[in-house]
Amino acid sequence: VRYGFLSDFDLLRDTTDSVRSKPWTRPAYRLAMDKYFKICRAREEIQRLNVEIRRLVTWIDDEDKFLRGKYLSFKESDPSLAIQIDLYRRRRARFDRTHMERLWALAKTPGFTGSVSPGISLERQAELARDMDVEMEEPGEFDRRWNEGREEGWEDQGSGDEGEDAEQEKVSGLLYQLNMLAVDPEAGRTTADLTL
Repeated sequence: VRYGFLSDFDLLRDTTDSVRSKPWTRPAYRLAMDKYFKICRAREEIQRLNVEIRRLVTWIDDEDKFLRGKYLSFKESDPSLAIQIDLYRRRRARFDRTHMERLWALAKTPGFTGSVSPGISLERQAELARDMDVEMEEPGEFDRRWNEGREEGWEDQGSGDEGEDAEQEKVSGLLYQLNMLAVDPEAGRTTADLTL
């Protein structure tokens, strides 16, 4: 955020209320306010990314299932088309594996609140509603398919918010410390000295 000097504003220069003595004019308070709003926007972004990560994983899973199904359906009737579908699926899977490895690495970071397990897309949900006798995939099938060739498996971190309260307390404490360390330019001492 860009700030001008209060002396640049004619409206504020001749006020009798002494606008320059207001708390929001102090740089430390403005910095704390900026950090507070950045933290608020970051929390919104985390919630949005939790949804987008799940959508990406679901899309990768659905595309792989779709291409495998098409390969199997054309394997007998049109083998040359089936081979092309399989080559396309394998090419896509190579990059999908890279994306999944990055998502798994992200899931292992402390404070991760999302989930890297696939959901059910709207198209697939409608399909399942039409064909209730379709055999459901085992929950571990997705992990096995993407962990082929990996030494270590991935464990779902879950979507609990136990770390969110601790983070909020930490942020509140830091903002309090910032406010306590703000310098009072008129008195030449810190506000922490005034409270002692």
